[in-house]
Amino acid sequence: MPFGFTSRVTDRLTEHELQEIRLLLDKNGLTFEGSPDFTAVAEDGDGHIAATASLNGNVIKMVASDDEYRGAGLTGSVITELLRVAAERSIFHLFLYTKPDTSDKFASIGFRELARTRETVLMESGSPSADDFRAKLSAEKFSGTDKIYGAAVMNCNPFTLGHRHPI
Repeated sequence: MPFGFTSRVTDRLTEHELQEIRLLLDKNGLTFEGSPDFTAVAEDGDGHIAATASLNGNVIKMVASDDEYRGAGLTGSVITELLRVAAERSIFHLFLYTKPDTSDKFASIGFRELARTRETVLMESGSPSADDFRAKLSAEKFSGTDKIYGAAVMNCNPFTLGHRHPI
């Protein structure tokens, strides 16, 4: 943690903290989403929030830092705090959403890219990973059999006899 900054994790944001985090997220083109389980913040000596990240289940999101302190390692500090909290709760497989221009920063701390659009990158860390899941599916492939297997992917809400007929 850079000199003069402290980091902490909370599961209950005060109204003032929420307001500061919303402003910080807004400056970074992000919005505050829902009710995260935990939020990590890095604060300067005056209590001003300079970086934040939140954990909701096994998803890290709403990661932002103040432009003035970019490059000071504050984002890494809040992510480290969330990784610690996740490990304390036996959560070892995490997902993270970020912007394409910041994905390299998260790759450098062990996150792997799973999917990318122009606006968002989905990354993961820990295990079992998507690669582990693909390997498991590959090992369970049916081969050397005469049986025919198939699948139907449909939106059946609610499931009706009309849906049942083509299946």
